[in-house]
Amino acid sequence: MAWIRFRFRLQTFFRALTFAPLLFPQLLLGVVMLLWFSVLGQWLGFTTGLASVVIGHIVYITPFTLVIVAVQVYGFDETLEDAARDAGASGWVVFREITLPLLWPGIFSAASFAFLLSWGNFYISYSLGGTIRTLPTFVYSGIAVGSSPIYPALATLNFIPALVLVVVADVVRRRAARRNRLAEPA
Repeated sequence: MAWIRFRFRLQTFFRALTFAPLLFPQLLLGVVMLLWFSVLGQWLGFTTGLASVVIGHIVYITPFTLVIVAVQVYGFDETLEDAARDAGASGWVVFREITLPLLWPGIFSAASFAFLLSWGNFYISYSLGGTIRTLPTFVYSGIAVGSSPIYPALATLNFIPALVLVVVADVVRRRAARRNRLAEPA
């Protein structure tokens, strides 16, 4: 919401910083983050593993999710919040009853997209995983060694959550569209 609604010092720098991961190919981003975690790990005494993979995936998917939610916020009518405040609603009630439900389709879409991007991201998982084996690195190591029926089965198991997310996202979109049609004045 800070992207769209508020003006603050260094806003352009903040926006550029959040989009920086999009400028790098995934492979290069994974290597750069590996170098960063290696230097930071020497100073703070930790190694690559699950925490570094999670941080790497967050850094990678943040620009995508930010754009999706920002589009939803851009189309948001702030007068609805003002009307709720004029009617005596507190800041929390306005957020819970007005802002969040109207932004929910964008938030859900961004979360679904982030999950799908992160689920099969090999380069960041491989670069930052250390000794842990994520699903993408497991499949890659199995394919490199030889073919097995487990890899098509894993591909099917990867497809099912993606399909479920797409169906749920469509249901949420249809409900929001129906709710918006009912809320429009005649």
